[in-house]
Amino acid sequence: MPWLGDNFRPYFSFVVLAFFLTFIFITGVLDDIKGRRVLSTQYSFPDFSYYAGNFVKNISNSFLPIDDRGKRIIAIGDIHGMNSSLTDLLNEIHYDSQRDTLVHLGDLGTRATVRESIDTLSFMSSNRILGVRGNNDQKVIEWHAWMDWILSRPGGREWLITMDKRWPNLDGDIQGAELDNWIQKSKYSDWGKMVPRGWSPLGKHYRVARAMSRKHFDYLRSLPLVLHSPAGHMVFVHAGLLPSHPKLQASDPRQPLSHWPTVDDQHDTAKLRNLQEFAILAEIPENKDPWTVMNIKSVTNKGRASSGSKGTPWSQVVERHDVRLFGFECGRRIPANLTFMLSVYCHLWTCCKSWVGYQAVVNWFGQWLFARPQVISSCPRRKLLFSCYIPIWRHHSRASPSFATD
Repeated sequence: MPWLGDNFRPYFSFVVLAFFLTFIFITGVLDDIKGRRVLSTQYSFPDFSYYAGNFVKNISNSFLPIDDRGKRIIAIGDIHGMNSSLTDLLNEIHYDSQRDTLVHLGDLGTRATVRESIDTLSFMSSNRILGVRGNNDQKVIEWHAWMDWILSRPGGREWLITMDKRWPNLDGDIQGAELDNWIQKSKYSDWGKMVPRGWSPLGKHYRVARAMSRKHFDYLRSLPLVLHSPAGHMVFVHAGLLPSHPKLQASDPRQPLSHWPTVDDQHDTAKLRNLQEFAILAEIPENKDPWTVMNIKSVTNKGRASSGSKGTPWSQVVERHDVRLFGFECGRRIPANLTFMLSVYCHLWTCCKSWVGYQAVVNWFGQWLFARPQVISSCPRRKLLFSCYIPIWRHHSRASPSFATD
């Protein structure tokens, strides 16, 4: 009589195989559900801004040739990746890195090609050029920080590489709907939830962030939002600063320039001057807000900083300040020895929709004087740039500075 076990061997093998396949399937499903749960519940993004410790940076005397008339401080704004135009401009003004101090006013990339933007970043980072962040630089910083975060997650590198290969020429800023539709229908649909709301993958800022090196990123994130030279009484900022709190009357005691600083010696003009310079930076809320100093173009009727054209243009806000409201009674004669100035260098969005450089000047007791455009070489929208020479004069000099022109 044959052994019955031989008849059951095929069935036993089938049961074992079925159990093994069922185990593998269930394990895979559970892992997939777990992964989806992690992605779908991850809404708390890390801080991508890198603002901490990089708002205001004081420039030491050794970096700026304050008292050397043989040297120049050259400010250039809104390069927007136009590296060839930057080279032409530096040649035009006979820039000498051994003699001159170059300061950029932000927005180093994104308007030109990615390659030119990277070349501009390479020039700035390799030469350790002083400068401040612009609103476009900030977006590039945030995208690169986001990419670092994605790359730290399992599967993140694969997703980024897949998008690079699938959409090499897509402009996410314009064709975002097409990209979103593909992401939702692909196996990477859950990864789309890892993009902060309002961000556009594969746009111009994304492309520059993706292409730049760690050295470029470290340079950008090291840039402050405001550069202040206490010795030179100069401030460099991308968009602008306000001379007062726009929601308060100019004579309001809460305005930092509506009264004398509290010091033991009211005749110590150097100390008074420095205190009021720091008050402009530290006591006016808008001047401590990252978005404002990188984007302001106007002030609305409700006293809010705006990046649009509605409201009062920034230049007019500056011009409206009356000297009689700042530290002096009406009709009182201004002492001749109190004609100190704080120069604020930034860009300005004009009615002709082109970037030009303006110098806003404020004297130490609060009178803001709006100066003419300084050495306009060009307009970035036409792939041209502007620069201005910052005058060097002795601290005790009361003479109005003269500006070089091309």
